[in-house]
Order: sequence, then C-alpha cells, then structure tokens
Amino acid sequence: MPREMDVGRYEGRSTGRSRGFLLRVAAALIGLSIAFAAAEIVARIAGYRPVPEIAGTGDRALVETDLALGWRNKSGPYVWSKRSPDAPIHMTFWPGGLRATAPQRRPHARRVLLIGGSYTQGWAVSDSETFGWRLQSEFPDREFVNLGTAGYGTYQSLLQLERYLAHSDVMPETVIYGFIDIHAERNVADPAWLRAAPVNMPHIYLDAEGYAERTRSKNPGWPLRHYSAAVSLVEDRYSDFRMGWRAEQADEATRVLIQGLDWTSRAHGAELLVVMLEEFRSGARDEYLRFFSEEGIATVDCTQPEEEAKWLKVKGYGHPNAEMNRRWADCIAARLSSMNGATRVDSREGSERSPEPFPE
Repeated sequence: MPREMDVGRYEGRSTGRSRGFLLRVAAALIGLSIAFAAAEIVARIAGYRPVPEIAGTGDRALVETDLALGWRNKSGPYVWSKRSPDAPIHMTFWPGGLRATAPQRRPHARRVLLIGGSYTQGWAVSDSETFGWRLQSEFPDREFVNLGTAGYGTYQSLLQLERYLAHSDVMPETVIYGFIDIHAERNVADPAWLRAAPVNMPHIYLDAEGYAERTRSKNPGWPLRHYSAAVSLVEDRYSDFRMGWRAEQADEATRVLIQGLDWTSRAHGAELLVVMLEEFRSGARDEYLRFFSEEGIATVDCTQPEEEAKWLKVKGYGHPNAEMNRRWADCIAARLSSMNGATRVDSREGSERSPEPFPE
C-alpha cells in the first residue's frame, strides 16, 4: 500500500510539472503574440507595409527569364485591358523582344538603337503611341530598333547593347539611351530595389580603385514579408545595414556605366545620345549634365515640368502616356536632326521638315 501511495504521489508531481510547463509555454506564446502585434501596429503607424507580391497588373506578363540579363521582353502581341477596359492597350514585341516601331519591321542599313527601361520601352501605351514608333515615322530613312525593357537600368542596358552588337550584322549609327534617375539605384542593386526583384539581379560595384566589378545579387526574402509590416521593417533595416553602402556608389557607378555605353558605341562606329526623360533629384541633374559635357557625350534634356509631368500618366499604370511620348519624340527628333543632319518627315502632314538645331 505505501508503494502505491508513493507511485500516486510521483504521478501527481509529474502531472503538475507538465501542466506548469505548458502554462509557461502558453504564457510565452501569448507574450510573443502581444509583442508582435504591438510591433506590427508601430510599423504600420510608421508607414511600413508588407512587401507586395509581384503579381503584375492582372494582364499578361511581358517578360521571360534571361540568365545574363535577369529578364527580357517576350515576343508576341499583347492586349492589356484589365485596368482600362474602355481603352485597351496594344503592345507588340517582335522576335528578340524588340518593341514594335512600325506595323511591320523595316530593315534598313542605317539603324538607330533605343535602350533603357520601361519609359523607353513604352510601358502601358499602345505601339503607335511610343516615342520609338513616332521617331520611326519621322525618320523613314532609318530603322529604329527598340530594345527598351521594363525594369532595366544602365547596366542591363549595357549588357543588352553588348549582346546586340555581338550578334547583329548591321551596326547602328546612333544609340539612344533613355535615362531616368531611378536607374542609378538599379545599377548597384540598392537594397530598396533588390527587395522588389524576384531574380538574380545583375549589377556592379566599384572596387577600392574605382573600377567597376560585374556581379549578381538575389534577395532571398524573409518569411512573412508579404504579410507583416513588422517583418518588412526589420528586413529593411537589416538590408540597409548589410548593403546600404551601395547607394553611396550609385551616381558614380552610373557615370562609369554611361562611359561604358559611350565607349562601346564608339567602338562599333556609333554615337551615343543620352536622353534625360524625367526630373532628377536636386543637384543630380546638373552633376550628370556637367559630366556628359566633360566627357563629350551627346545629351538632350527632354524632361517636362514636374507639375505637368504628373498629369501625363496612363491611368491605372502610373507610366508616361501618349502625350508625354509625343513630347519626347519631338525633343529627340530635333536633337537627332542637329546631330546627323537628317531630314524629318512630318507624319501628320506627309511633308518634310528641315533640320532644326536643339540647344544642348
């Protein structure tokens, strides 16, 4: 009998310990949940939000994976209507991912290449509304080849140019690079840009002697980043701690890359024309223009007043609309005329226009 009592006493103690352990675990979990909820509230008050899933626009995707470039345009016709059912957007990409610049491609011995990101590509505007199409209409004695790809910066544009020149039988006489301010952070895979990129991002960094080193980075993505603002905040701070130095190199790296565009173009008998398409950060525009002047790189500033530019967007897509593309085309055409002495054809009237100088 005593032994049975001892066994019961032992079992009671064991059950008590288990219950106490479970209570402590439950208390800890409740405390962590409260702390996490508080952190989530603070993060959202501070303006942070979960990292959005890259789900596109609800329309067909325009890109496919490319091991060297990260991604490239996918050939084919596309009609986007999810965000603008009353005004569908017609986009055509020829073989090789070239954005259409005419109803059919017009091979010509005199060729002009367009490189850059979504503004050059003509994101969310129909083929005939892009500045590439308008330039082709104004200069029928040349073939305009639009390599613009959404999300590209200067470095990916350089890689794309190198690939094109290595495989093309016809060398261009002019390479037009559509330059916007955000390209600088893309060129160095700034943490803010890398967090949004789902691929192994090509970028450069500058070594201790200022030479550009080509490399790639991929953001692994933290668990719950798409659901929690607190996780997004911590991920931001950690990424900035590890990679924040990249932003400090962005402008200098971009100048090095534009030099690379210029040298590569010249090596193949072409002239580079840098077209500034959008307002830059305070002071950055003047620094770039000074650099282009010192390096003898042809440049034209086609930016529009900020108060006007914000209204010249495609509703639902946030990118420049047909009117902005028309203004860019006029600006670029005038500069091309002064560079090459070409004769522009007024596509609206079918009449020729004499070259007109455009101030630097």
